[in-house]
Amino acid sequence: MDVGKTTVSASLNVLARYSAANVDPYTVLIGQGMAGSFAFGPNGKKRFEQAIIGLLSMRSIGDLVHFGFGINSVIRNLTSTEEGGCLVALCAAAVECYPEDQAANIMWELVRLYKASDMLKPSALQWTFLIRACAGSLAATQFSTIAEHLMGLNYRHGRADRVHGNSRGCSSPDTIARALLGIGEVSTGKVLSISIVGGPDAGWLAALAEWMFDLRIAISTLEGTLLHANCGTTKDAQVHVFLGDQLTSDRPYEVEVRAKTFHLRDIMDVINVREGINGAPLICGRVPWSSALSDTFGSYFTSLIEMRRAFGTVLGCAARVFEAVKNAEDGFHGSPASECRSYFTSSYGVGYVSFAVTKFPELKAFRREMDLGARKSTEEALRTYEACIVDIGRICGCRFCDAGSSVEVIQGQLCLIFIVETILVVIRSLSGISIAGKLDPLLVGLEASYRHQVQIHTEDATNGKEFLQQLGTVRFILELNFGTALDGVVIGHHLQVGRLEQAARIFGRGRVERTTHKRGSSISAVSARGITVFLDALLDVSDDPERMGLCHVIPGHISMDGRPFNYLSDLSDFNPEGMDYQARNGQVGLYDCPSPSDLQYRYEQVSLAVAESIDSLQVGIVVKDSNANTALLGPSQYTAKFLAAFGLVACSGVGCSVRDGFALESTDDFKIEELDRGGLAALWHFRGNMIARVVALMRSELLPVPDDAFEAIIRTQECLNCCRATALIWNFENAIILSKANV
Repeated sequence: MDVGKTTVSASLNVLARYSAANVDPYTVLIGQGMAGSFAFGPNGKKRFEQAIIGLLSMRSIGDLVHFGFGINSVIRNLTSTEEGGCLVALCAAAVECYPEDQAANIMWELVRLYKASDMLKPSALQWTFLIRACAGSLAATQFSTIAEHLMGLNYRHGRADRVHGNSRGCSSPDTIARALLGIGEVSTGKVLSISIVGGPDAGWLAALAEWMFDLRIAISTLEGTLLHANCGTTKDAQVHVFLGDQLTSDRPYEVEVRAKTFHLRDIMDVINVREGINGAPLICGRVPWSSALSDTFGSYFTSLIEMRRAFGTVLGCAARVFEAVKNAEDGFHGSPASECRSYFTSSYGVGYVSFAVTKFPELKAFRREMDLGARKSTEEALRTYEACIVDIGRICGCRFCDAGSSVEVIQGQLCLIFIVETILVVIRSLSGISIAGKLDPLLVGLEASYRHQVQIHTEDATNGKEFLQQLGTVRFILELNFGTALDGVVIGHHLQVGRLEQAARIFGRGRVERTTHKRGSSISAVSARGITVFLDALLDVSDDPERMGLCHVIPGHISMDGRPFNYLSDLSDFNPEGMDYQARNGQVGLYDCPSPSDLQYRYEQVSLAVAESIDSLQVGIVVKDSNANTALLGPSQYTAKFLAAFGLVACSGVGCSVRDGFALESTDDFKIEELDRGGLAALWHFRGNMIARVVALMRSELLPVPDDAFEAIIRTQECLNCCRATALIWNFENAIILSKANV
């Protein structure tokens, strides 16, 4: 293909889409020429077309921001031709398992080796932009799970080393590109068969050959032991892969092309590992839900299966403890209740048990023990949980369990107790994550969740917080703040973006950074490697705790007007740095809306305000009162404040000896009622519609006495007397109780 003599025509609309997505049309043209050296197999083409047809999109309030792959996505244009579709498939398959920069270097090497033109070749940066646009388009397919299965057939390191992030390097981009072009020659019929020798990358290449090109593959060890084949014998294989350790010989590791045999050179020792958390593997795929736990923890999980009574019971008792925290039962006042963020029916009690066995079918064998544990009293559940953890520790026998050594000394093996805690925490996190389409978890994501538990134990041993240690071993699975890790990240499960981070970790190999372009802002959505996670508050304003805490996961990107963004942060009247709603008076250029609203009983209209920067958007939810004045709410901030103020009062609203025994005084200036200004706590009461309660919540630290800090209590069916008692128990100096208009 001579690009210099090629005539190209494209509409302004198509060019605008490329420009918005930062995709260079010249890079696309070169890539399509290179992709012409590959030929989809009939089944592979069908699988890819179904993947593109199945791409989903969700829209924010006001349809301003899109999540996923919208109708204007550049992917729609790229896949309109055979060569363009093949280019998208190659880019998406690469970034699905490799870091972004490694995937870009592979594509750059492909073009270099292909010798598409004597003209300038697109840089690795241009390939990075194209790969970002394609990322996520294969996430919901079986490609990544097939790739992970084939890559894991012959581990170079033990499972414990891999989980701790000490293994799985990747080969050099040039050797991967050479082998990939060899597969292309087989797919087009130029070559009958090839052999590939290497580590995990060879498994990825085999998956691509099978899933995309319908080639017959066989995978063997270097000694010739057959590990996998989709054909009769190894002689029938069009691509024969030999999996093994890094080649060991006295000569340098160079690519050899002899009788179409490709050796993949390992570059693990000469690159800087930056991906993931704590040195996560550079190449990884997804694991199917049906075998996710055994695929991640291997024989360690088998040991737990053999401990049927203890393992099943500890899962059920944890579910009962989660229910006690949700209900703010005796023993869980204070930090456990105030930091609880999970009010989903599937996050506690029997609902948790049902969700666990549905999401992880490997746990179905323990359903009976789990149900029994979930139906125990709180006290019995706590005692039984502690006893089962002790029993599991005896069987584990790691140095942490056996001798009580520090966490740091068990890096060479896995701890069964940490695995149990990881499973419990992941299930509870998933109960508040809505997954769009069929998306499996990343192996490295589940492994990172294990390492997160190790961090929690490490921090717990040094933070000196006695009130946490009084909770016993159950504290390690609750949504609590254990302290700050060495990298400055708060350790725990309660964080304002905690569920976002867990979702990004499990599904997108990403990480929610705490620093944003504007000090004091909070993150409500993040996009990494073709996976976007975002809070439900961006879709609609709600005071339902199940909706408020919900996090969505969808393959694709954050975009506005076709332009991708890395994350969304809050634009709000209330800012911890001191900007309150009154500061908006006289401001020009923030966004086009009337004057700020004083606190009202009723708000109706909802829209979105957006401020754009280079790689992110600031987003605020605008609500209007009857006078068309507005309040501006930060989605992440109001979600966190609502969940912190909800579930604090242990009261069903019936059977209380004294109900609502207060004389109410009107305070017209702030349109709230004064319940009690004597005694140990000043109590205030606000009634309003759903949106008004959210507005009052965001201003509870400014009103009704601007100089005082106010704690908030969300009231649903609880009586005011119990709300008052809660304020006294928690030593609130000033508390505002937020009720529905008819309560």
